[in-house]
Amino acid sequence: MSVYTPKGIKVRISVDVSFALMARLYPKVSAFRVLKTTEGVDEIPTTFGFIASLICLFNKVDPVTFFIATLISIVCGLLIKEFGIALVVPGIIPLGGLYNTINILMLPSILLVILSYILIGWQAVVAYIGARFVAWIISFVLEFVFTSQWKNKMGYAFTGSERSFFAAYCYYARKQGRSIAFDLTDEELEPENWEGVFDHLADTNPHVVQRFTAS
Repeated sequence: MSVYTPKGIKVRISVDVSFALMARLYPKVSAFRVLKTTEGVDEIPTTFGFIASLICLFNKVDPVTFFIATLISIVCGLLIKEFGIALVVPGIIPLGGLYNTINILMLPSILLVILSYILIGWQAVVAYIGARFVAWIISFVLEFVFTSQWKNKMGYAFTGSERSFFAAYCYYARKQGRSIAFDLTDEELEPENWEGVFDHLADTNPHVVQRFTAS
């Protein structure tokens, strides 16, 4: 049974393992907060691209510069997320979390398209959409590379969503001085160790639990 974030991102880690990890952080950090932070980590590349696009817009750069700046920013954000740089540079993960909060029904992207047309013209719209598309292709290739690396290292093909969950866990574990190792003892995996964390999430955010108990 996989775990899902509040927005429905599938984290392919079993309930007992994921909640045993989050139990290390509880009660200072709830499971809901870890799962929301997982979404924020996942949004880091898009956040970088959004900020770069806004800067380009308000400086009214030419479409080619707009395209290059947006593309490079998204790819840099992806590499920052994958190489764990977001864990050591303050502010990156909270910034991703802030973007995740406002990213409802793709409103930031829609706003950018509208502003691009108003401030620069249709060429800027093409530049923005084109940059996002090329970045998607690059991220697809890099996802295959990073997933293969994790499979070789951990013995399991953890995808981007699982890596974002691990990053979210490490983010809070470091703050609390907890272990960032993903190896769990038999005692930690015992239901009585993590069921309280699960029950708290079920009581406070039942819609989140319903996602993965129904899967």
